Amino acid sequence: MSNRSTSTDDNGRFSLSVLPTDRYISVRLVGYAPEQIELTDRNSYRIVLKDSVSALDEVVVVGFGTQRKASVVGAITTIQPKRLQSGTTRSLSNNLAGQLSGVIAVQRSGEPGYDNSNFWIRGISTFGGNRNPLILVDGVERSLDNMDPEEIESFSVLKDAAASAVYGVRGANGVILVNTKRGKVGKPNVSFRFEEGLTSPIQLPNFVGAAEYLEVMNSIREERGETGLYSQERIDNIRKGVDKDLYPDVNWLDEILKDRAGNSRGNLSVNGGSDILRYSLVTSFYREGGIIERDKKQDWDSSSKLNRYNVRSNVDINVSPTTLFRLNIGGYLQDRNRAPQSVDALFQEAFTIPPYVHPTIYSSGEIPRTSGRTNPWALATQRGYERLSDSKIESLFSIEQDLSFFLKGLKARGLFSFDRYSSTSVVRSKDPDYYNPAIGRDEEGRLKLVIDSYGQEFLGYSKGSDWGDKSMY
Repeated sequence: MSNRSTSTDDNGRFSLSVLPTDRYISVRLVGYAPEQIELTDRNSYRIVLKDSVSALDEVVVVGFGTQRKASVVGAITTIQPKRLQSGTTRSLSNNLAGQLSGVIAVQRSGEPGYDNSNFWIRGISTFGGNRNPLILVDGVERSLDNMDPEEIESFSVLKDAAASAVYGVRGANGVILVNTKRGKVGKPNVSFRFEEGLTSPIQLPNFVGAAEYLEVMNSIREERGETGLYSQERIDNIRKGVDKDLYPDVNWLDEILKDRAGNSRGNLSVNGGSDILRYSLVTSFYREGGIIERDKKQDWDSSSKLNRYNVRSNVDINVSPTTLFRLNIGGYLQDRNRAPQSVDALFQEAFTIPPYVHPTIYSSGEIPRTSGRTNPWALATQRGYERLSDSKIESLFSIEQDLSFFLKGLKARGLFSFDRYSSTSVVRSKDPDYYNPAIGRDEEGRLKLVIDSYGQEFLGYSKGSDWGDKSMY
């Protein structure tokens, strides 16, 4: 084929000189599918191009159904579910950040189980009250936080009033529509996915050492015309590492935090069916460890960690040629472990206590603390543990009747959903014996210590529970 070309006039007519060796001509026009025409002995051809509407025929999930992209007038953004699997976090809400234009997500904690993001669509549209977008999973209002990305078939965000008008005032902050995977006609299709990840703090503050801290404190007093409070001998002993029980130099963040933590995720999905019955089954697990240290000498584990197990089964049955019955069953089990106080309190103590006051624990086994403060290392490792278990089951039953025999395109749909959740917690905690900072050593080399408060020898016990259900017609 030669590189000769031409264009049509206003009536679509054109002329083109070809070589005897040319066998085909290619006809192209923007918005139409290209055609290759085989050349024969004829001198004239009638060529009709077909519209190229593949992009415009793409189906977009909107309120109460789907539409062709060509007919959508509201601001609607869709995202491929595979892009939501790019993150290593537990909560699906964290993976929205940076994936969708107009969606702002803020993650306020990285502790396993408490790391859900607050997110808004095109900013905050409501002052006071609920500012969160409406989230519908298979048409039912539910949360994204404990869904596994493998369960999702389509994900759409309705951003403006034109797109979310059918939801009234509940759609004022935007609407997120999630459809879970459904069975497809064909032989059983089995897939498995497993991934490992590592997480670590992006940036932590760098603290000065104890010797530099005391020198700065002395210089401040000297600038005021006062005598330095800390002796040069003490500063030198800290710098030389002499007797760390009496001259400690503690970086409290290093003492309570690991350098990194791991997480893993696995998914198994089965999909298939016939013209009458179709099924989709997705099972998954997620394991995550936190960066809070534990004392391996203790019988209990006070570190932060989480294990979650998800399952979702969707079945479609054609009861008759015009009647479709759908059954969705899903849910999760989640176990969390942590120290019996908040991570916020732990970091607050670690950020504010000076590095020279006392060590994490004395070489003789006593735990020190100063009046009005606490020992961050003891808070993280010596007070026991808290275990929390959460579970939820989500069910949906729907029947759809095609009424085209009465009016073309008319359908009727009935839906019933029932969700039930439960949560239990067990706290085993105590306060250890605390001692005031040592003031020196006696003649036998033992630390001179004074008890600050007596604790308990054994862990206490308390438990709590919460449950509830929600149904929708």
